[in-house]
Amino acid sequence: MIDRLAPARPSNGYLRIAVAQLHYTPSAVISESSLLDQPFGLEDSEPWCKVPAGLKFRDLLLRRKVLGAQMRELYCEQIAAKLAGIIEHCAKWHCNLLVLPEYSVPPECIARLLETCGSMAVVLGTHYVEPTRTRTTFYQSLGITNPKAGHAIALVASGGAIVGSQLKMQQSKWEPDIRLSQEWAPIPLEALGNRPLGILICIDFLNDKADSFARFVQPHLAGDMLLAVPSHTPSGSREEFEQSLRKEAKRYGRPVAYANTASGGGSTVYVEDANTDKAFPLGIAVLEPGQEGVAIVDIDAERNRPRDSRATRLDHRPVARPVAASQILYLADQSGKDHELCIEDVVADSDLDRLVEAVKTHQVRLEASAIGVGRHTADRVLDLIEKIDNIDDSERVLCRLRDVFLAASILSPLSLRKLMLDIADDETGRWNANGDPELTGFIAKCRSQLQAAKNGAL
Repeated sequence: MIDRLAPARPSNGYLRIAVAQLHYTPSAVISESSLLDQPFGLEDSEPWCKVPAGLKFRDLLLRRKVLGAQMRELYCEQIAAKLAGIIEHCAKWHCNLLVLPEYSVPPECIARLLETCGSMAVVLGTHYVEPTRTRTTFYQSLGITNPKAGHAIALVASGGAIVGSQLKMQQSKWEPDIRLSQEWAPIPLEALGNRPLGILICIDFLNDKADSFARFVQPHLAGDMLLAVPSHTPSGSREEFEQSLRKEAKRYGRPVAYANTASGGGSTVYVEDANTDKAFPLGIAVLEPGQEGVAIVDIDAERNRPRDSRATRLDHRPVARPVAASQILYLADQSGKDHELCIEDVVADSDLDRLVEAVKTHQVRLEASAIGVGRHTADRVLDLIEKIDNIDDSERVLCRLRDVFLAASILSPLSLRKLMLDIADDETGRWNANGDPELTGFIAKCRSQLQAAKNGAL
């Protein structure tokens, strides 16, 4: 982490809100199969190698179970480190709230993440409540009432503890077996100046005409509330979501922090009529499909009150101040290392004149390293270089250079996917059919799927 990139603390009356957009394997169960046991390593995984019933398949069933546990352990170790790195960046950048996407936080990662959030509040995405955990003291140890197996639960962490939770209330077409809740309540958070946070998980927000919304949510909505919407929504549904999110922020004055999967895109913070149609930093960053990143904005919490009182404001405070449109960069990749070293040289001093001089001095190298890590960082850096002579504030320089650098021990999604596929391929290569045609066909199908995934076809 480059400390000199950290923004100053939010001004009085402002709250700093962050949303993360990530590639991840959902912490969910489909057809009684956990996606965390899969070797594919991306959020569009389908259950792989579901062993048929029957005595002849018993040995393969046991081996598949061991492989699944190995896949899950490796994946959870990596995603926990990745999420911890993101949380640490946001905490050091003085964020009050970070929202992670739906199904992005496996339960075994929670203890590690509690250690990193500090006084910042973090909506730990959601996870599927697995039957095995309801038979232990796992949830009681977190200080919450045990949910039932089949629920999807969002936990809120702050100060090293779980300070609130919310169960999902409505069912999407991808969740045929989910257990639904009929309870909803905002969570007052010290990190937000004791303002209430309302969590609406994906379709719970979108389907505001549902009876459960009218009965359980509507009575609790208030003008001083912030809304968090952890989501796992495909890009095809993005337009519908955007319309509802924008309407909520503009019509009712409630800021909405929307965190989605990278494949779906659109993660941002909606704040009244603040610009999300202008490029960062003139507008609030909206993360594109395919992009892993963190969008951060300071919102004027004092404006978050009944509309009839807003006309009395005479200080013309902006309702939102964009802070970051960060890409997540991996120091495990040489391109990430090169860009980090370049940024360290550019931001050796925070004085505006010296920053301008450093950008010009390192222009060629800065362009090359930014292009090397991807278009989203490159667009910001090239915009900075183009406008450098007209920038009158060092923060306008720093915010364009602000990315989240993750430790070299953390693999990029594609590198992790390749490693998991290689491990699974090696293991299935040792499976023995003992001449049985049915076993032979099943093993061949499993290996064929792995090879297709390794070739990029899945």
